[in-house]
Amino acid sequence: MPSVKKLLAFGVVLSLFWGIHSPDLFAQTPREQTILSIDILLPRNSTDIVRAQEWGRVFEKLGHSVRISRPVGKEEPSIKETTRGSLRVVRLKGAMDRDGLLYFPDVVFKVGESEQLKTWLDELIVYGAQGAPEGKKLWGLNQTQFEQVLKQLSQPVESSTLEKSFEAAIASLPFSKDVPLVVDPQAQKQFGSVQEQIVQQEYSGLTLGTALAGLLNDFGLGFMPLRTPDGTLQLSVRRKQELTNGWPIGWKVDDLTPRNQIAPALFEFVRTGFENRPLTEVLAAIASQTKVPVVVDLPACKEKSIDPSASLVSYPQKQTAWAVVLASVVRQGKLTHSIRQDEAGKPVVLVAPFVPYRLEEK
Repeated sequence: MPSVKKLLAFGVVLSLFWGIHSPDLFAQTPREQTILSIDILLPRNSTDIVRAQEWGRVFEKLGHSVRISRPVGKEEPSIKETTRGSLRVVRLKGAMDRDGLLYFPDVVFKVGESEQLKTWLDELIVYGAQGAPEGKKLWGLNQTQFEQVLKQLSQPVESSTLEKSFEAAIASLPFSKDVPLVVDPQAQKQFGSVQEQIVQQEYSGLTLGTALAGLLNDFGLGFMPLRTPDGTLQLSVRRKQELTNGWPIGWKVDDLTPRNQIAPALFEFVRTGFENRPLTEVLAAIASQTKVPVVVDLPACKEKSIDPSASLVSYPQKQTAWAVVLASVVRQGKLTHSIRQDEAGKPVVLVAPFVPYRLEEK
């Protein structure tokens, strides 16, 4: 089978079996035609339509016509979308107040903000009623779309990744054609350059979302779910430095939830002890004994000049809980840990450099 790097170079599908696509051939485009249908509701119990007519002229300059009417019953601002084949109709209903402010769901405009209005309308033309996904909760997905992505990323990773090449490890993950993995053009060079590098961590036993986030992170990459202009979904691989809201390596748990409820195996008592053992060896042993995967943020460690494989740790022979051993050895390695959950709700431990909390100056 040709390497992923070669396939990237030719800009073709990396592997239909893997569900990994090249964005050059699978780039998503808006529907052939999007029509905006715009209504402006006058203030209730108002006879002044001058400001509404002013808004009408603003929209006209932007190339859109509007209908002005009085609200009927409990009419409120809304954005709805209907599709007929390649035709998409986005119906906007805005409500104007007595000061001339125009309200749509989650956004409000003044008459003088025509540039902001144009940008917003352009986003609706491209992305439909949901608008552009950037900067929105759940990566700009609605509940149905998020549940579709979450279902895909909750699939278990059954194949071992340890000591495989990055290419082979990615190939072993359970991607689907419904939500494919797509490498962003700006990340293709880096993605292609690490194909033969060896994976130093075991991600089997985790769900796809947490495993993929950890595996990509090891090589300076990450991913986020992306809603494309035509409404399809993909897992978009980005360079880590360009990813401000990537999919997490395990989900943080409420501080009030007892950790022994999340990962009871870590709190079982055993008799153990060791002297001057590599931290990575001890963490692997804890993961093996408890069946709770341990993921180390290797790039963050490297940034702090910490090498977990070279850090020697010890623990005196005694009856103790694995959680106590874990806390002790990561602290000796100048690291910290948090107990999280993967997409299936199973426990996972994330080990990373300690970041001191700084109080903001008043």
